[in-house]
Amino acid sequence: MPRISRAQLRKAIATVDYPMDKDDLVRHAEQANAAEDVQKALRSLPPVDYRNFDEVLRSVKADIGSGETAAQHSDPRRRPPQPGVAEDLR
Repeated sequence: MPRISRAQLRKAIATVDYPMDKDDLVRHAEQANAAEDVQKALRSLPPVDYRNFDEVLRSVKADIGSGETAAQHSDPRRRPPQPGVAEDLR
C-alpha cells in the first residue's frame, strides 16, 4: 500500500473540476507529475465519479499521513504551549 500525505494528494489534483471519474483523476495526476505513490493510490480508486476531494480521500487505498516525519511530529517545539505551565517547566 503506498504511503502518501494528504498534501501530496491534494497538490496532485488541486486544479480538478469535479465531478471527475477515476481515469481522469489519474490522467490529471500524471500530467501534474505527481509522485508515483500518489498515482498508484489514484489507480486504486473504485471506478466511479467523485464529487469532491473528500470523496477521493475517503476512497483512496493508501496510508494517508500528515506529511511530517516522525521526528517533526515528536519535536516539543511544535506543540502548542500548555496553559498555566511555566516556560522552564515545559
